[in-house]
Amino acid sequence: MTIQRGGSPRPIENFITSDDKIGINWVKIGDVKPGERYIYKTNEKIIPEGVKHSREVFKGDLILSNSMSFGRPYIMGTNGCIHDGWLLIRDDKNLFDKEYLLQVLSSNYMLNQYKKLASGGVVNNLNSELVQNTIILLPKKEEQIKLGNVFQQIDNLITLHQRNYIFNYLMMLMLFPEIRFKGFTDAWEQRKWIDMVNISTEMVDPKSGKYDNLPHIGPGNIESFTGQFYDNIKKVGEENLISGKFHFYPEDIIYGKINPQLGKYVFPLFEGLSSADSYVLNAKNGLNQKYLYTLLQTTDFYKYSVSVSMRSGMPKINRDELNAYEFSMPKGNEQQQIGALFLEIDNLITLHQRKLEKLKNIKTSMLNKMFI
Repeated sequence: MTIQRGGSPRPIENFITSDDKIGINWVKIGDVKPGERYIYKTNEKIIPEGVKHSREVFKGDLILSNSMSFGRPYIMGTNGCIHDGWLLIRDDKNLFDKEYLLQVLSSNYMLNQYKKLASGGVVNNLNSELVQNTIILLPKKEEQIKLGNVFQQIDNLITLHQRNYIFNYLMMLMLFPEIRFKGFTDAWEQRKWIDMVNISTEMVDPKSGKYDNLPHIGPGNIESFTGQFYDNIKKVGEENLISGKFHFYPEDIIYGKINPQLGKYVFPLFEGLSSADSYVLNAKNGLNQKYLYTLLQTTDFYKYSVSVSMRSGMPKINRDELNAYEFSMPKGNEQQQIGALFLEIDNLITLHQRKLEKLKNIKTSMLNKMFI
């Protein structure tokens, strides 16, 4: 097995070319999307003079990232050159099935070996000597092929769910009214937040015992930009809560006012208490509650919330800043359809995310059991 470090002609900007006729593929980590295993093309190319200062790789070679996101293996689907952030792994004797080798190199089995071999047990980057000193299990080629095929199918399923997740998430960021539901033609109207949204002031004492069996929600329980809860929610009685909390009800909206750039918002279907670091929001005066929740997820609202919160100390959006926000809204029935659509998209995202996590866990478990 040949293991060699890549090389970089310097200064690299003197060797980059936009001429596809003479340019040689210059492989960077950004050329690979999440879940992909092969590199078929690159965003940049270098002139032929740069090849002698780099490491040439060919279709079928396997390369391994050796710094930053180290230990990520990819199979070359084209020819090119790699910089010193990569290691070339070439199976000169054709001992391995490429898919099998790819899976082994990306397993915890290898990562644990890197840690044991590294000085102090901390791996900041890989080098050829460290990788050469690892042990790789070598079943017969026929078994390698079968194992590689199984893991490739799992990877394909993971990639499918990732693409669905990303597609649905992009849909969620779309701004209306460029896209309209069939049958709606009325113009959208400009409204001020203060006229259309109620920011709750109903604070209660969490020490009273009255709310002990209700969940307590804070920004730390909310996943950024997904509208989903983490599994770390506790009941009011289980926490040593001292200061006042907001009492919320099913379908109230909880919005994290601290660090709005984190995108903390949820549409709970249950009653509970929320942290004073959040706002409890409810639509009024003809604004649909689900449409309001969709509004919080738009790029326009996000940019506004971040822009007004960037002051000294802890970034926070206050009530006056929220009340000054202006937005467009259609009439009632169209609002209802828009809100319902995006909540359904949220449900699909959650479904695919759960399937994705299960697939990843299955793969990790299989790799751990096979490569002990």
